[in-house]
Amino acid sequence: MIATLGSFGQQSINTAGGEATGQGSASFSLGQVSYTAVEDVGGENLIQGVQIPFEYFGETPANDNCLPISAESAAYFLECGSVIEGTTLSATETTGLNSECNSFTSASPNDVWYFFQADGLTDYTITIDTNAATSASLMDAVLFIYSGTCGNLTEVACADENFSSTAFTGESITLDAPAAGFYHIRVISFFAESPFVVSLTCSGGCENPFPAVNENSLATTQLGNAFATEWAPVSGQIGCQVQVRFAGGSILGAQIVGGASADGFNIPLNVLQPGTDYEWRVRCGCSQSPLVAGPFSSWQPFSTPSGAALASNPNPTSGQSNVTFTLAEEGYTTLEVFDLGGRLIDGLFNGIVMPNSDYRFMFDGSSLPNGVYIYRLTTEREVINEKFMIAR
Repeated sequence: MIATLGSFGQQSINTAGGEATGQGSASFSLGQVSYTAVEDVGGENLIQGVQIPFEYFGETPANDNCLPISAESAAYFLECGSVIEGTTLSATETTGLNSECNSFTSASPNDVWYFFQADGLTDYTITIDTNAATSASLMDAVLFIYSGTCGNLTEVACADENFSSTAFTGESITLDAPAAGFYHIRVISFFAESPFVVSLTCSGGCENPFPAVNENSLATTQLGNAFATEWAPVSGQIGCQVQVRFAGGSILGAQIVGGASADGFNIPLNVLQPGTDYEWRVRCGCSQSPLVAGPFSSWQPFSTPSGAALASNPNPTSGQSNVTFTLAEEGYTTLEVFDLGGRLIDGLFNGIVMPNSDYRFMFDGSSLPNGVYIYRLTTEREVINEKFMIAR
């Protein structure tokens, strides 16, 4: 702390908080704290109007320096709606930073630090206030906000406006949807020192709780090779999460769909089992860190088709037979004939198959010896074997 003395030596020393007399040294009180000044060696000449530093012999606050983002500094992390009590008593100055704000510069900018995290959408208001009852104990605070990291800070805003000789009404800074990341708060005691409170309020953009997805907008549509899930975007969202499970069972998987316009996700059929009942649900949010998301929607049911079907007729056959197959989904498919030794006899089909359509082929095995053979249908999801017999 810097105190200005009117005179020093054999004359009285008048201070803002008390008065003392003496020769060679002087003790006095500033507010409720006692200090001792020692005379500068200089003979009979009086030192007029000098500034002499006085140190309050108390414990330095744990947040006296810029706080690295870690678990150890969590006590000084401000979340939306939180209020933290603090003090600059026994704090020291952080060197290398600007201390001028609103054309005022503190001669002894002793400071303490806090921090908060922005999500890129929300507006944040940082407020410093005190309940000092008398002008003698008023603290004139200065408020600074920085982006970046300790040792590499960039000043974002400052406030130093609300102080008079009889009242201190607090300082506040509002940041409109600042870029996502951590921000550091620096509280300086421009004049006097006293307890204070620092608080963070949030509005707009990303608020917790975040709204739920409109249930009436939920829809499920079967495509050729996927199930399309749909919903209406929620205002302010940055993305949504879709979960899938067996009907009434455990979660099988989840998918993040990013973007303010995220409104659907296609569940591929090749990751699902044929002829099986499933359910999906969705929630959207406005922040991933910290997580701010709405509640999940209700579970939406859907069922996969039974899969591929393969049959031959007549069976047994004297030589010629008809083989038919149907697929539940579009995809690349082959139909081949093998003997029991695994030797390829013929390839009947090789191409893309449309879902829920009947495909029929004729196979002439008149030149083959009697025995058992295999029709093999290979899709993108499964292999089906159908045995048939040639008997004359």
